Amino acid sequence: MVNNLEDIIKLSHQARLIPVAAASKIEERATSIWKKDSKNRQDFNLKQLILCLTLVLYSVFAMAKPPFRGTTELSPNIATASDPSAFESISYKGTGSRTMFDRRASDWVILNPFLFEARFDDGRIVEMQVNPEFKNNKTAEVEAKKYAWLIGQLPAVLRKDIQTSWIHKGNNLFGGGNNNILIHTGMALEYEKDGILEEILIHEAAHTSLDSYHSNAKAWLDAQSDDKNFISGYAKEFPGREDIAESFLGYIATIHRSNSIYRGERSKIRKAMPNRIKYFDAQNFDLSQYSDREVYLPPVPETKGFTELSCSEEGKAKSEDSGENVTINIFNNSNSMMQVHWLDWGGKRNLYHEIQPGDTAIQQTAKMHPWLASDGNGNCVGIGNPKADGTWVINN
Repeated sequence: MVNNLEDIIKLSHQARLIPVAAASKIEERATSIWKKDSKNRQDFNLKQLILCLTLVLYSVFAMAKPPFRGTTELSPNIATASDPSAFESISYKGTGSRTMFDRRASDWVILNPFLFEARFDDGRIVEMQVNPEFKNNKTAEVEAKKYAWLIGQLPAVLRKDIQTSWIHKGNNLFGGGNNNILIHTGMALEYEKDGILEEILIHEAAHTSLDSYHSNAKAWLDAQSDDKNFISGYAKEFPGREDIAESFLGYIATIHRSNSIYRGERSKIRKAMPNRIKYFDAQNFDLSQYSDREVYLPPVPETKGFTELSCSEEGKAKSEDSGENVTINIFNNSNSMMQVHWLDWGGKRNLYHEIQPGDTAIQQTAKMHPWLASDGNGNCVGIGNPKADGTWVINN
């Protein structure tokens, strides 16, 4: 029952609508307004509604913007096809009635799938249930064995609660939860083409083996609140459902496979979720299979089509009319945000971009139009003049 202003503040914080530090400031301001308007206190329900909406709007605009859309897009090198697998053997067990979820029907279906027992070197067993649409047990076994191997590449903590795997045809999303990994083989081919099949499985297995233990844990909710940001837009949109899975993949990439992503990306992750990282650290998960392993990371691009100048040229470097348009990709290879300015006809700075570490901005400009990069305090880091379509790499 909501009876007063204090109850509204408390409920809003419990619902994670506002950060802890902001709650007292909002309460102080709202209480002040409340006291001034004592003659209209009988209209309490309307005031409750307005205040709650204010708190929600505050939370939306105060929360920092997540650095990624989804963490499965971070890198195709966090986990790879060459990683070792705990998979040992598979054996055909015939067919039998099973209730399976099929995203093509968006519903539960009762089928008689081909059944396979997959064994792993730590004693775990997963029943691979392959849709009868695969026609015969030989064809079905190829699919069962493929995905059993991939499940075996997951660390034990992510395999812990996987008891079954449903395998269907179709170009539909994978799924986790229900002590299961849901696979659609058409979508698997798309994931493989993008190099992210293993990352997708980490995400889904986190739903299966981590969510029920951690998503409502007080320490996790406190970390989520104290970070005041989410690792991805997907996690922010569905915090109760997706934040663990999204954050865990970012955690692996940053702490256990740090050479699989650019340093700028690592910086973004550490900035967005420092308290979630501490939370995962405190769980002492055995993720040693991801450590101390060389993985391929695409090289940082090189500056080309761009003449770099010393910062001492600021004041002398000015735009001139060349009449020749070019496009430059500006890559921030530093550990901090960089501001990028066009130097106009008088050599004056005109801010165009703020580029986070590891990010790229695309700029249409012209030959003989110089650009200047500065740090967050305005200190010049570099100046350059485009001479053709190309790339400018900002280092610091």
